[in-house]
Formats: sequence, C-alpha cells, structure tokens
Amino acid sequence: MRIRWSICLLLLSCFCVGAATPRPQIQVTAKRRTDSDGRGSGYYDLYKTKEQKQVLDITVRSLDRVPRECQVQWYFTARPAAGGERFIYDQGSSAHAMSATGATNLTATSTTLRSEKSQFYGDGRVRRSGSEVEGYFVLVGVDGQVVATTASTRPLQQAVSNPKTLQQLLDTANNAEP
Repeated sequence: MRIRWSICLLLLSCFCVGAATPRPQIQVTAKRRTDSDGRGSGYYDLYKTKEQKQVLDITVRSLDRVPRECQVQWYFTARPAAGGERFIYDQGSSAHAMSATGATNLTATSTTLRSEKSQFYGDGRVRRSGSEVEGYFVLVGVDGQVVATTASTRPLQQAVSNPKTLQQLLDTANNAEP
C-alpha cells in the first residue's frame, strides 16, 4: 500500500512540475536539393566554373498539446574553394503559429555561390577562387530558447548543438563575403 501511494505521489509531482514549466516538444526536418551549373573550357589549360544554390524543404512539427509561437531560422554554409574555415553565406527566418500537434512546411532558397578552378598544363599550377556550398542548419526557437535543430552533416550538427561553437558560427554570418 505504501509503495502504491508513493508511486502516486511521484507521478503527481512529475505532472505538476511538468505543468508549471512545460518544455516545448518540437521536431524539425529538412531535405536539401542542390542546383548546380558547371562550365569548362580551354586548350592549354582547364578552366571550370561552378554555380551552386541550395533549396531546403523544412517541416516543423509540434508534439505539444498547446498551440505555440515558434521562430524558424535557417542558415546556409560554405567553404572557400581554396580551403579555409566554414562560414555562413546566406540566412533567413520566419515566425509561425503552431497549432497543437500541427505541422508547418516552408521552402528556403539560398543565393547562388560561384567557384572557379583553373589548371595550367604547362607548369601544373591549380588556382581556385570563390566558395563552394557545404551544407545547412535549421534552428527552431520558442520563447527565445532553441528547442530543435537539424543540420546537413554530423559535424555541422555537433557544432550547432554546442552553444559556444554555434555562437562562433553565427558570428561568421556578419563577416562573410561569398
């Protein structure tokens, strides 16, 4: 009898604590399409130009029993073609009123990135310029707190999951030039 009563009290306390500060239960998924166009030419050298842009189909699903306002932010990342650190080259955001156990679909398109590769056959030099598409990440916030994330690659997901590296990555958005 005591065990049943203590289990009831434990369950009741869990529900009461959960009712006071419910954590939003939101899932986010994204599918990426990369549109690219490449051209090349040359007789004594090889010259290739590549233009890429990303299109994201984002789905935000609420698992809550109460409606919520959420902020969806998406970021597109790239790396310099000649090598270097990842940076954010395009971003966007959108506010949505999520119904209880509802879903929202949206599409986000990045700007076009251009990269060039020149290879000179006479001396074997290779010159790269511009930037190449790396991936994306999506953040969903409720009441100023990030409650769900998704990213195109595991290393990017790990970077987004850590608040310190996420802030460093977001700081690159202000300094980036594609």
